[in-house]
Amino acid sequence: MRGRVAAGVAAVAVTALLAGCGAGGAATEAGGGSPSPGDTSSVSATASVMPTEGGVRNVPMQRLTDAMPIARDGAAIEMAFDAAGAVRLLAEPPPIDFATQAILCVALGERPTGGWSLTLQSISLDGTEMRILAREGRPRSGQGTTQAFTYPSDCALVDRTVLPSGELTVRADDTISDEFIVDAAIEVPSR
Repeated sequence: MRGRVAAGVAAVAVTALLAGCGAGGAATEAGGGSPSPGDTSSVSATASVMPTEGGVRNVPMQRLTDAMPIARDGAAIEMAFDAAGAVRLLAEPPPIDFATQAILCVALGERPTGGWSLTLQSISLDGTEMRILAREGRPRSGQGTTQAFTYPSDCALVDRTVLPSGELTVRADDTISDEFIVDAAIEVPSR
């Protein structure tokens, strides 16, 4: 009986410790949580600044879940490092500190029907090469879709402080199929 009680207490302690570690870590690592006080509905935080194997680092990001990206006819990866660039990517950019954050948008391009989507999953950096993993959602077979062109895309705030100045080679791949989505060369200005 004493062994079961001790095991139960240990399990509760580990659960509490893990919950405490996760409570503030993502927002702190992601650059402070929401873009403005009281406006948390449009931001979904995922972040990690721990280096992985071979010097590859995960780039902290916060998905802009309620953002309205400007439609792109073709697949594209674009970044904004100032307010003028932000309005070319989003209908209503959130207020952010461009000294520490940038906006990253990935677009699939024009699709013939509804039911398509794109969700950014993670971003990693290896020197001057950035890799984006995203999930492309496709219409389900047999499910009704709108018969209108759609322009699936997703945007996120990224930690600008980890980006190297100069040319950054960027590639986006699908996490489910590992298919190539799009690539780009982006000029990152010095801060």
